[in-house]
Amino acid sequence: MNVQGTPANSKRHFSEVSPGSEPESPLYKSRFSNSNMADEPSLGTVVTMLQRMEASMNAQFADIKEEHRRFRDEIYEMQKSIEHCHEIANESKSTAKTTAADLDHLKSDIQTLEDSNKQLNDKITHLTAQSMRDNLIFYGIDELPGENCKELVVDFISTKLGVATDDQPIRFHRCHRLGRPRTDNQSRGIIAKFVYYEDRERIWLLRKKLSDQPRFKITQQFPHDLRLKRKVLIDAMLKAKKLDPAVKVTLLLDKLRVNNDVYSVESLPRHLRH
Repeated sequence: MNVQGTPANSKRHFSEVSPGSEPESPLYKSRFSNSNMADEPSLGTVVTMLQRMEASMNAQFADIKEEHRRFRDEIYEMQKSIEHCHEIANESKSTAKTTAADLDHLKSDIQTLEDSNKQLNDKITHLTAQSMRDNLIFYGIDELPGENCKELVVDFISTKLGVATDDQPIRFHRCHRLGRPRTDNQSRGIIAKFVYYEDRERIWLLRKKLSDQPRFKITQQFPHDLRLKRKVLIDAMLKAKKLDPAVKVTLLLDKLRVNNDVYSVESLPRHLRH
């Protein structure tokens, strides 16, 4: 039969066609191809899009590079500032060390000057005290207009102390009132500078005769600084006697002897200070 004699290619053709499927026609292929081509962008559009993307990426990359450069510059400036701060700190430390050393030298120089000044003041006070060692101050002698201070002192020594001055006259270098005239009508003391220290000592030892006449008084003359020291030492002497009535206390110019111990104002023990 003709069926058996069907060519092989005809048999493949029928086997590739599924039941219910229609054979592809040239018109169907043409319609399908035209639809896909309408949905896909053209090559020029794709190239334009790629160029735009490249331009955008290049711009962004340029911005990133600029931002990186700016950050790098800022970091560099910060590093320079930090290095400058370190330099200033090191200079400040060096200056502080130098200043501290200069301050130590200055303190040492000041201490040396203070010590020298104290020694000089002590010498001046000592010399002034030596120049006053022949002086006594007489208090309670009425102050009169046109008075002769030397005659008033001689009369005081004769009448109040009982010293005969006719046979053995006491000689003075000078006698004068102490300080400026007072406004309270009180008489100023008279400073008398003796020619002979022996006469001065003799009169000084006789001052106890005035104990029953509180109006009159005889004192030694000392420089101001020495008077202040002696005031402290006299208070210490009275306190020592109060603490121990049997103690032996002697005031020697600017020193206080307590039994066998000798003290200055600076070395007074605590129990003798006020």
